[in-house]
Amino acid sequence: MKRPNIKKYTQRGQAMILTVLVLSSIVLSLSSIGGYLMLVRLRISSDIGNTMRAIYIADAGLECEAYNHFKNSDAAGFCADAARNAFLSGEVDDTARFYYETVYVSAAPSYIRSIGTARNVNRSFRLDF
Repeated sequence: MKRPNIKKYTQRGQAMILTVLVLSSIVLSLSSIGGYLMLVRLRISSDIGNTMRAIYIADAGLECEAYNHFKNSDAAGFCADAARNAFLSGEVDDTARFYYETVYVSAAPSYIRSIGTARNVNRSFRLDF
């Protein structure tokens, strides 16, 4: 009596295991990439509120410094370094603040730049004249 070829049957099983491993690794990598992309989109959508806060805070800083420059140039005004962030604490956010700079070129102001910050988001405005 002749014995069947056992090697032939074991090789088919190895091919099946390799196919399953390759396909499962491809599916796992694609689902990981999809999960990462969803995480990035969730982060972006959660920062919309902070972005709007930073925009409004930068706008407030720009208007404050423009008012001090054009209307109240002889006094320190509300945007002085000691008082400019006092009105933001508690009302908008405890981490909300603005920073402004006025750049002078040949004794005349060239532009005013205001940077608003809310949590980890920074937005800036610039007023050229």
